Amino acid sequence: YNNKIKKLLNSLKKINKKVCAIGAAPRGCVLLNTSNLSKRNIDFVGEVQGSFKIKKLIPGTNILIKNENTILTDQPDFVIILAWHLKNRLIQSLKKRGYIGKFIVPLPKIEIL
Repeated sequence: YNNKIKKLLNSLKKINKKVCAIGAAPRGCVLLNTSNLSKRNIDFVGEVQGSFKIKKLIPGTNILIKNENTILTDQPDFVIILAWHLKNRLIQSLKKRGYIGKFIVPLPKIEIL
């Protein structure tokens, strides 16, 4: 499974797609580390405004955590939902606020929405 997610992200990067993630939850950190992902695969992780995690790195990955509003200003091609248990809420919120790209839900199976 971990190779599939990395392969997908590598293929997106090869065609110059911008990929970020949302939700700096511990489960997301585990997924990123077990999939051996880094800032080469994911540009940044968005986290809720006011979080103490903003301006820090996801442990073991070198991926910077930014205010989730950066997703709205940068408009990456894809957003990986690292807090997949909140996928409906996160997708709805980003779309409502103007995000127009696609979403990658990594678990329970990889989906592109």
